[in-house]
Order: sequence, then structure tokens, then C-alpha cells
Amino acid sequence: MDTSANDRCHMERRLPKPIIADMWKNEFHFNWMSAKMNCEASNDSATMSFNVMLRMRKDSIIWMNVTDPVVGIPVARALISRDSVKFVQFLPEERCFEGDFAYLSSLLQTDIDFDMLQALLVGNSATFYTDDEKLKASINQDSCEYVLSTVRKRKLKKVLDGSITSPDPLQTISIDPSTFKIMRILFLDAGNRSFTADYSDFSKEDTLVFPHHAVFFGKSPGKTARLDVTYNKVKLNQPLEFPFSIPDDCKPIILQQAPPQGH
Repeated sequence: MDTSANDRCHMERRLPKPIIADMWKNEFHFNWMSAKMNCEASNDSATMSFNVMLRMRKDSIIWMNVTDPVVGIPVARALISRDSVKFVQFLPEERCFEGDFAYLSSLLQTDIDFDMLQALLVGNSATFYTDDEKLKASINQDSCEYVLSTVRKRKLKKVLDGSITSPDPLQTISIDPSTFKIMRILFLDAGNRSFTADYSDFSKEDTLVFPHHAVFFGKSPGKTARLDVTYNKVKLNQPLEFPFSIPDDCKPIILQQAPPQGH
């Protein structure tokens, strides 16, 4: 397809399906993965720093060991499978959670499942749509990136600047035109909750391009949550162990239930 004469980015305008095919071809593929994550998390009232040892077996297990960045003592540990989330908090007091993805969804201020979490951790496409034909392709003239969206460009701008609201869930994916790596993912649901993932500092691990910096930001009415992650010591395709146990007398973490509608 021809490049528009008014296109300052000098990018070829393309249909959604070829962009999606190139994005999938350049995804970060692995069977086993481990990495050290230096993290800073914040919400509306507090900011904290911590380190995470991440281990993953693709499509099966995500294991995280959280430690204090200064003295290195264990703070928490999580074991996440396709249908369960298990979590032990060691400090400031021992507390435990064993259940579904409601716990992670509450922390991130967005609905999440195993596939979405796995994809977000490595910068792959995390999608809630099932029909590629519904995606629209455009070019962001500010960042010179391809944008895949579930709505057209004109409506997307109005939704993002707040001039209109979307009655349906919305997703956008911003893609580098040379590497076809994902630079940014945005989810916006009908309840005015948003979640973004921004990726940067790309370099190769083995032969695969990987984002060594990620910022995740969740927002819902009255609440925000932000996680800034720097990855290092990434290792691929070496079999891993996932040690985890919940103490018998551990105090359970109880999720706050939303009040019934109309009350």
C-alpha cells in the first residue's frame, strides 16, 4: 500500500491482518524463563521498592519470590497456574491467599487471567478480542508507530481525551514498525477502568528481542496502581523448580466484596 504524502513518519499504511501476523511472528517465545525484576510499586497512598525472582513455564506456571531490596530477606512468594493464585506474605505478618484471579485483578485494577499475565510479563499481545476482523489499523503520527484498535482512530481519540465514553470494552496495541514489538497496550472497560503497559529498553536475549523495562498502570474510579519493572539476568529454556507451600496456621487474606448493585 502507498505511503500518504502527508505522512511525516513515512510509514506504509497496512491492513490489520498483516500487522498482526508480523506482531505474532516477532513475539517473545520461550518454554522456560527466569529473570530478576527490580520493582517499584505505588498506589494512591504509598510507594515501595522490592526485588522479584521470576520463573515461568510457558502456559503452565508463573512463580515469583519477592525480597527486600536492601537486606534481601523474603517478603512474599506467589505460585500462579492457569486456574489458581496462591500467595504467601511473610512480612510484616504472615498472611496467605489461595483462590482465583480476583486477588491479582484487585491489585492491578483490571480483570486478568493467566494468559494475559504471562503475555504482559514478556511484552506479548494480551487480547480480549477473538475476531481479528474487528481490529482497525492506523498510524500514530506522534510516535510513528502502528496502532491496532477495536475502534476507529477518530473515535479512539475522543475516548482517550474524555470527550466521549465507550459503552464497550476497548483495546489498543502500539507496535514498532521496524521490529513489530509491542510498545504499549491499553485496555479500557465500560466501567471506566483502564490498564496500560508500556515497554522500552529492547535488546536481545539469545536471538529474541525482549523489553527490559516495563511500566504497568491501572486506574479505576478513585483508585490507581503503578508498577515499574526493570528486568535483568534473563535466562531461557533451562528447566526450573517452583518451591511453594502454604503454612497450616497462616492467616488468610480476605478480599473485600463489592456491594450489591442498588445498595
